Amino acid sequence: MYKTEWIRLLLILLFCLGTALPAAAQLPSPETAEAVAEEEDDGAPVPEEAPLTTREQAEITLFEEWRDTLMYGIDANVIELLSTLRERRETGLNEELKERFQFSSSGDLRVKVLDFFREFEDPSLEHDALDILLYFYDYSNSLIRASIQYLGAIELQEREEAAELMYELIQEDNVAYSGFAVRALANFGTESDAEFLLDVLENQPMLTDNLRESILLALGDMRQPVAVDTLIEILEDDTNPAVHRQFAADSLGKIGDPRALPALRNALSSDENLLRAYAVSALSQFPDEDNTRMLQRALRDSYARTREVALDGVAAARFTDALPAVRYMARSDPQASIRRKALRTLAELGTDDSWEFIHEHVVRSTTPQDMRILMIQLLIEHNAVGSREVLMEIMRDEWEKDNSRILDALARAMSTTDDPALEDFYLRMLDHPNFVIQMYGVRGISRNSLRRHRERIEQYTGDGYHPALRREAASGLEQL
Repeated sequence: MYKTEWIRLLLILLFCLGTALPAAAQLPSPETAEAVAEEEDDGAPVPEEAPLTTREQAEITLFEEWRDTLMYGIDANVIELLSTLRERRETGLNEELKERFQFSSSGDLRVKVLDFFREFEDPSLEHDALDILLYFYDYSNSLIRASIQYLGAIELQEREEAAELMYELIQEDNVAYSGFAVRALANFGTESDAEFLLDVLENQPMLTDNLRESILLALGDMRQPVAVDTLIEILEDDTNPAVHRQFAADSLGKIGDPRALPALRNALSSDENLLRAYAVSALSQFPDEDNTRMLQRALRDSYARTREVALDGVAAARFTDALPAVRYMARSDPQASIRRKALRTLAELGTDDSWEFIHEHVVRSTTPQDMRILMIQLLIEHNAVGSREVLMEIMRDEWEKDNSRILDALARAMSTTDDPALEDFYLRMLDHPNFVIQMYGVRGISRNSLRRHRERIEQYTGDGYHPALRREAASGLEQL
């Protein structure tokens, strides 16, 4: 009994001591521990966000000013702003532009907004444009045209509705907008839409020439075989206007149906110069057709346009057997435009023989200056690495000549080229006494991110250099 009482008193004493311990000495519950951890975290120093640069702050301020203009500015201010947004490729305010469009009564403003949305293929105004065409009698021709062009450029959600509206506008045969409706329909049309255009073409004899020609071209753009028979009939009938036959040939080439080959080959013998050119162009678009003899013949055609189209066909088909003829044309064709076209064809073919010809003639002082400049541009665009020695030779020969157009053309072309392998040319330009050539060197270095020359560029930002060169250097440093 006595011993039991002592044990009981001892337990009570221990209990009292436990309850008297401070809270900090007790083990915390999980919830308490988590709260404490959060408090400790809150007390830790938080890294400060980097402050906005002056340029970033200015951009934010400018963006807010633009938004205010869209919300509160007059129509003229909004139209002016659209030019700025287009130049900057800025579409972040399209929602505000859409709202302004919907609540504006200005036809000019609405046309400008539609053109802007069309350029960026923003479909947000599809239903608004459809509504305009649904009630087109209530709107100006310019707004009707803008709506048509917009719908022809975007990915439509309501294709069938848009097609029906185009049908109505086409049947109006209004020179102000019907041709635009045909071209828009060609952009999103199907076989049934091509059949509609064929029906208009065949069963409405009083169509204006403008609309008939638009339909002939649209049938080719739609590339629907259902149009081939009608187009062949138009091409083969020499009582049709020449332009109708030419456009029929063009569309047959785009469609690429072999049924058209006999008619197109016959057109090569036409007395009409331009029809022969269209036939050559059309036949060149048949990938499985052996056009060797046709192209050889067309390269000798007395009509310059036919020769020009034949050169396109040679380049597209990579018809290297025609190289001797193309070299001759680049050197001796009576038309300067054909000589230039032949040079471009040689560059597009890109064979060793092509480059050898250009290298040989570009260094000759007897070669006409405009042709030398074109050759330099082609070498830099298509074969800069393989033409380094020739280009350096030209630079050395022209270096000390006052106001050399050849050197200016070479430096300018290089300055717009994305090719770090031209580094030594850019550095050499910096040493030229003419500030314009120096600017081209700065531009080439910054364009190709040659950062190891940053200090060299920095020196041109100081006093003593031409203001234009200093501005170019400052701009280049920003890019580097």
